[in-house]
Amino acid sequence: MKTLRTFTFVLFALAMTLSISSCKKEPVVPMTVTTNDITEIGPTSAKFSATVKGDDGRVLMSRGFVYSSLHSPTASDSGTYGGNSMPDYVDYVGYLTPNTTYRVRAILTDNDYNQILGNERSFTTLP
Repeated sequence: MKTLRTFTFVLFALAMTLSISSCKKEPVVPMTVTTNDITEIGPTSAKFSATVKGDDGRVLMSRGFVYSSLHSPTASDSGTYGGNSMPDYVDYVGYLTPNTTYRVRAILTDNDYNQILGNERSFTTLP
């Protein structure tokens, strides 16, 4: 009887080892955001869009865009927040100044308030 219990235990341990070792873990892909081309540009408005890629386990609290006519935009500049679609999101921005060059970056904020900024794009509003 003792031999049967030992054999059963060894068999169980072997099965568990094979089960665990056969599980493949998906590689963690860092989350990134890409600022897409600015479209539908008018004298006082434009359409911004972005694409999110990767999944590193972050919980996103907000997504949006920051923009500036003076310098490369950061999280402290004017911005739009919202957009809940994934992996792409868009926003229409108004109240821009005619014939002005703006720089835009997509931005993501996670539940720990870490921010991911996308690449910078620029455009000029119509006169």
